[in-house]
Amino acid sequence: MDEMWSFGHSKRQQRWFWHAFKNIVVPGSLPSIASGLTTGIAHAWFCLVTAEILAGRYGIGYITWKSYVTS
Repeated sequence: MDEMWSFGHSKRQQRWFWHAFKNIVVPGSLPSIASGLTTGIAHAWFCLVTAEILAGRYGIGYITWKSYVTS
């Protein structure tokens, strides 16, 4: 923002910048953000189940491991 002022941009150009950012950059980046969130949630779920298998007495990981060992 300060760079715009130092190069002599007016308030009108500054408003155009935020308009373009809001209407072009943000919608264009939403697919990547959604993909990253999906991957992050999948990794978190995997880590949770793995931790329950290794150290838990309750939860879906423990139930899965117990059914695997006893059958």
